Amino acid sequence: MCTIRVGLSNRAQVKGRSLKMKIDRFMNILFGSLEPLIESPWFKFVILVIISLNPLALLPQVIDALIAPDVSGISLYTFYGFAVVQTAFAFDGIRTKNAKVLFSMIVALIESIIIIVVVHIRMQ
Repeated sequence: MCTIRVGLSNRAQVKGRSLKMKIDRFMNILFGSLEPLIESPWFKFVILVIISLNPLALLPQVIDALIAPDVSGISLYTFYGFAVVQTAFAFDGIRTKNAKVLFSMIVALIESIIIIVVVHIRMQ
């Protein structure tokens, strides 16, 4: 009878756990040394402003896609990539229960979808 082994060897599993432990240790050291900064109210405000800039930064491109005489300069591949990244971060916002990130990514995703649809329609 033939047996097929699926999965990682014990050595590979131990090595993977060791790497995860090293990364966790590094992240804990990093957080511990930066905690006074990243937990301060002004830093949280700065992060909120930066998160809000994401959808605002796409707004001029949405307007261009809608009213510019020519949309050939708009790269659809860029906005496909943006949409994938925005979707991933929206799900991460759900996973981490971060409403600011979730809202920002959903608004930016809607903008990317608008650009993709408008450019497709206008290029026909």
